[in-house]
Amino acid sequence: MRYRLAILGAVTCAAAAPAQECRPYLVRVAGQAGSTHTITPLPDSSRLILAGGYLVGGVVLPAVFWGRNGLDLPGKGIAPGYQGLASVFDEGLGPTLYLFQSYFTTTPPFYGVVRYVGREWVPANRRFFGISDGSWLYPRPHFAGVVNGEKIVFGSVQAFKGDGWWAKTAWWTGTDWAVIDPQAPLWGPSLMFMFDDGNGPRVHATARGWAPGSPTFARLDNWHWTPLPGNVGGRCVKVYDGGGRSYAYFGLDAGAGSPLIRWDGHEVSDVPGIGVSAGGGLSVSALEVFDDGSGPMLYVVGAFSSVGGMPANNIAKWDGTQWHTLPVGVGGWVDCMAVFDDGRGESLFMGSLEGIRMPGLPNGPVLQLVGCRGQCYPDCNNDDALTLADFGCFQTMYATKNPYADCD
Repeated sequence: MRYRLAILGAVTCAAAAPAQECRPYLVRVAGQAGSTHTITPLPDSSRLILAGGYLVGGVVLPAVFWGRNGLDLPGKGIAPGYQGLASVFDEGLGPTLYLFQSYFTTTPPFYGVVRYVGREWVPANRRFFGISDGSWLYPRPHFAGVVNGEKIVFGSVQAFKGDGWWAKTAWWTGTDWAVIDPQAPLWGPSLMFMFDDGNGPRVHATARGWAPGSPTFARLDNWHWTPLPGNVGGRCVKVYDGGGRSYAYFGLDAGAGSPLIRWDGHEVSDVPGIGVSAGGGLSVSALEVFDDGSGPMLYVVGAFSSVGGMPANNIAKWDGTQWHTLPVGVGGWVDCMAVFDDGRGESLFMGSLEGIRMPGLPNGPVLQLVGCRGQCYPDCNNDDALTLADFGCFQTMYATKNPYADCD
């Protein structure tokens, strides 16, 4: 009886313990050897598909699933292979998951595209997502944008331009691709995004020009490309509304300027404050907007050693006006990012072709930054020990309907 009373006493005293301040933390995902090209949520947001090349049970697979139950195999219809690339588009069948992959069944490897239908994969519509030269994709969907209130899939197709075949921007009519503004001196596209410069949201694209000096950045106006100022391009783009103003941010390998530039609808400017990496490199490889509990910010990864005069090991966040650092950095090259809640809380997933290194964690293809939205910490009172005091702290949070205690 005295032992029972002692426990009750400990719980009662602990009820006054304050809940800990949330701490975002990093964990390794799907501890498999391999590489990650893309991280994509499924259309129903139930799982992530990690696409690249993963060694699972002695077999190399081009993709695996990750969700609340942990690692799942990709299902029927996928052969062993590598170089998986996943994306979601709607060709008229509803939002569908597509996977571009290589196969080990032929020499040289054969490349193909499959789409996910329930628990298996079937060949994709070659008119929508196909192959022309055995190594890359034409036609190839890139981006889903909105024109006159209608959601349109944009992509690239091969088109003849007098002196040869070029990749031209096109849109999917529902049955085939139609080239947009065939006479525009652009080929590509490289990056596409929606941006509102004050005159309504419109499709923007970066591309290569046919000749030196031709435009590489354009806006789609009435199905014609309007050239825009600035030599804009790069590895990645993300629209972020921070600091009271919306910009399209571009990550690139820096030349004379910053590796992070931004477009406000009228001009391009550098985002200052990024310092070179220890190896002398300077680049931004991936961008994503994520709220780790301190508000939505633009997460920036690449090769850099400092931001705003503060040490930053290849990862930092930007609120629109100033830089913020994280307690730890990452080693290696991050190629892609995505936001998803796998049950631990809303998280930022980072993928790499070469593997991401972080102190205290093994090298691996995917790293997860678990934020403070939806988290429930076992160490409730923040004393770095799991005791009955934490149970009492949790009871208090639960009784007062504090969102902190919503573990699931």
